[in-house]
Formats: sequence, C-alpha cells, structure tokens
Amino acid sequence: MLLLATGFAFGMLAKAKADDVTNGGDLQNPPPFDPSVENSGKRYDLFAKISWGVGGAAIVGGAVFYMLGRSAEQPRVSAVPQRGGAVFAWGLSW
Repeated sequence: MLLLATGFAFGMLAKAKADDVTNGGDLQNPPPFDPSVENSGKRYDLFAKISWGVGGAAIVGGAVFYMLGRSAEQPRVSAVPQRGGAVFAWGLSW
C-alpha cells in the first residue's frame, strides 16, 4: 500500500510540473521554456508508474500467498513403483 501511495505522490508532482510547463504564465507574457521542468516532470511520471506497478504486483502476490497458505490439509505426495521407474502424484485440497 505504501508503494501505491508513493506512486500517487509522484503522480501529483508530475502533474504539478506539467501544469508549470503549460500554465506558467499568461498568453501575453509566456515564461521562457525551461527543459529542466519538463525533464523533472517526466522523471516523476516514470517514478509514479514504477511505484504503481511494483505496489500492484506486491498486493497481487500477497493475495496469492495468502490464498495458498489457507489450505485445510497438508499436501499429499505419493509414489507408485512401476516397471522401469515410478509415477509420482501430488495433491492438495482446499
């Protein structure tokens, strides 16, 4: 959850930089273009996307591990010897 909040914060910083680039002055007297403002906005946008991706993957991974850890029984493993080898089976019930 913290990574998602971090992504949200970086997204807000990126939006603020985008607003500075597009609305930095009035139509009669626009400010000079500053590439560092645009570059920092792009960097904040990249950080936001990475944070959202990693945070979302962590939440999905946690949900999967939680569901896998809820099994009512221990997994069953059996081996059946046969001519020329063996057959192995693994079972898990929920």
